[in-house]
Amino acid sequence: MAAVKIMDARMDSGMQLPATELPESDRLDGSMVTSSTDDFDAFKPLTVPDALWIMDRLLACEAAWHQGSALSQTLYTCLYFHAIKSLSHKHPRFQPPNDNSEQMNTTSDPEAGNSSANSFVPDRTPPQLVYKVLRAFILGTVKAIDVAWSELTSKQHFHDGEDYSSDKNGLSLLETTDTGCVVAELDDALEPISLPSAEHTWRILNGILDELQDVVRVLQRPGFLSWKIFFTHRAIDYQSSQPLSATPYVRSLMQTAICDRNMIASRLPLEWIAEAFFQEIALIDPLLLRRASRIGRNSVEGGSQTMWNAPPPLGQRIHYFQQRISGQLVQYLTTLSQNRSRCKRTLASRLYREWVNISEEASDIGRRLEECLAPGERYIPDSLFAATQHVSLEIMTQITLSGFELDLYSSGTDSESMWWLASRIQVEQKMVCTDLRDELSSWLEQAAPDKRPRGSSSTILYLSRQILLAQALEQLSIGTTFLMQLSVQQGGLTNGKKNDQPVQWSSSRKEDPDGLELAAAVFASRTKWMRTNAARANDREASDQDDPCETLWQDYLSFSSELHATAPLKLLMVAKERLDEAILHLQHLAGTLTEEKGSNLGEQGFNDFVASLFTTAHHNREVLEQVADSESLKNGASDDRAPLKGSKGKALTEWVFEHPWFPKWMPDQGSQA
Repeated sequence: MAAVKIMDARMDSGMQLPATELPESDRLDGSMVTSSTDDFDAFKPLTVPDALWIMDRLLACEAAWHQGSALSQTLYTCLYFHAIKSLSHKHPRFQPPNDNSEQMNTTSDPEAGNSSANSFVPDRTPPQLVYKVLRAFILGTVKAIDVAWSELTSKQHFHDGEDYSSDKNGLSLLETTDTGCVVAELDDALEPISLPSAEHTWRILNGILDELQDVVRVLQRPGFLSWKIFFTHRAIDYQSSQPLSATPYVRSLMQTAICDRNMIASRLPLEWIAEAFFQEIALIDPLLLRRASRIGRNSVEGGSQTMWNAPPPLGQRIHYFQQRISGQLVQYLTTLSQNRSRCKRTLASRLYREWVNISEEASDIGRRLEECLAPGERYIPDSLFAATQHVSLEIMTQITLSGFELDLYSSGTDSESMWWLASRIQVEQKMVCTDLRDELSSWLEQAAPDKRPRGSSSTILYLSRQILLAQALEQLSIGTTFLMQLSVQQGGLTNGKKNDQPVQWSSSRKEDPDGLELAAAVFASRTKWMRTNAARANDREASDQDDPCETLWQDYLSFSSELHATAPLKLLMVAKERLDEAILHLQHLAGTLTEEKGSNLGEQGFNDFVASLFTTAHHNREVLEQVADSESLKNGASDDRAPLKGSKGKALTEWVFEHPWFPKWMPDQGSQA
């Protein structure tokens, strides 16, 4: 999806475009154009505009490499880069002319003065522009690319050729040159230089600098919830922020900051992230988990004989469970730093099944742990399961709704079924978070103030926000399906992204059996990630009713049949009710955001996400109000199956995705009464 394909501009290495095809800012003066690179003279005097032009182009080349272009298309197109070893102040061509030697040269060859190596004019073409300023700038650019190249290739967080190109073509990027030496060269050559206007280039580089500050904030403020919120909304914004931010180098640094050499944030042990996860989401004391990991292990380590096929003691299971959780949490957070296409594939192909198995194991361990703990131990039943199930449902939400970010779903039944599926996921998320919050709140009310765990208020606030968000997403998802059906009944719709026609397959086998079979196949391909390894192993023995995808498909068919049989007037009223509920939940959620002070990691991204949801819901509600004020409704039309037109004869015919997951429904400006 994001890989390099044929006709991709990044494959055009080696092509020399005609001057007419180049941007005006990239065109050279006719007198400067050479017929061949063999005529290039690295020692040729440069004026200040010449040096600035080369530096500006090289800066743009660096920015292009950060966006995924090859070195052969960017850095290697600079001929001065290939002559960098010759650009030294000790080179004879850069030495100031000697009066005696100049007189001898002039006497022996009158024409030599025109082509003399020492042809620099001190006022107009100082040699320092080449061997000091330009050389230092090239060294700094090459070393900056080398630092990013080393991070990308050594950590291997990304696939070569998909997010970046690592091919050096056998050339050196100053790997053995110390960074401090390059910095010293830059300091020595630093002078006030005014670059030409290059707004796009500076936006990319400024975005990189801003994101490097985010890397520092991630390292300075370790915490699972803050990291989860930050990386989740950073992933959601990935598509809309391209190509001005989220470079592979910064995203690789983010993953290194999360975990590098089994160290979290470069200083914490790997087990810390599992303890922080359970403590911040379910208020499970880390000391309790450490004590529980010793249950039944002393007898084994002391040397007592056990049967070879005996189940492991509870403590050993908890110890391995924590290690497994730690690894999967790191995998989850680092996956959110991948490009959005890779992120969706990784979540669907590996992480979801792992977290389903983890949730099942957490449920079993939680029951056994409750039996072994003393009465005074602070442990909420099923809190282990609730915490892991919350992450599983979050992964399901990302997999389902990220398809709208990537423009994977066609308009019509395909998109409608995915919004319906998202609503079902949010119902489960709401139930899990509500049960956990109520259990924790009840326990906190009974506990003395000094016995309440640190951070309990933050946990309750987080769960309350997740409940409100799940309720809003549920109502928006269902409301959007009603809006889509209403638009189809009013004469069709167009997608603001693709201008395609909706594909509406019949939900009745009698009306269109082939269309229904095709729709079922598409739905199965969209939800195949829900089949866990256990379900796949039993595919031959299990019936269709045991397949979660088949069960969901049958549920969707029932919903779709009722939806298609609903009259336009009823659709309009139900859509308004759904949007009203979504707006109410979002208003309550926004109220909790204003109460929190300070600038926490990820807070701004979450605030922007909620604000965008509210703007979309409010816009769609206003459009429905226009339709409700139509003349047919004002006159009390008896035929509720009649088409609904807006007050100005406009029908709902177009969607525009300003929010990544839900569209704004726009009246057709060309349909006038």
